[in-house]
Amino acid sequence: MKAKEVIPFASRLITLAKKDSIANRRRAASVLGGDRDIVKKLFTEIAPGFADRNGGYIRLIKLPVGRLGDNAPQAFLELVGKGAEEQPAAEKMTAKERKAAKKAEKKARRKEEKKKEQLAKQETPPPK
Repeated sequence: MKAKEVIPFASRLITLAKKDSIANRRRAASVLGGDRDIVKKLFTEIAPGFADRNGGYIRLIKLPVGRLGDNAPQAFLELVGKGAEEQPAAEKMTAKERKAAKKAEKKARRKEEKKKEQLAKQETPPPK
């Protein structure tokens, strides 16, 4: 399932869970495959955080690095709202900042590799 296809699916479930009733719990359970733990968490923990929000519950963040193996594009979905202020600084970076950080990390790795090579050359005795 593509990341963009998940957003309307999850948004409908959160909207349904904002009004806690037996009928809504049963509808959510039928969509979620009858897993009571997931339905309970949706209605008691997730939906109450969005009581004053009308839509836009999920944020889609496209990751700059593709999947290992086939380089398929990756995405990160997160709930917007009561946990949004607690995001680590790495997730708040813009695309340019992520690219600059990646470039600096690569440069530092190269520098370390060069130092290791130089140390290895100094430690090996000359051939006789």
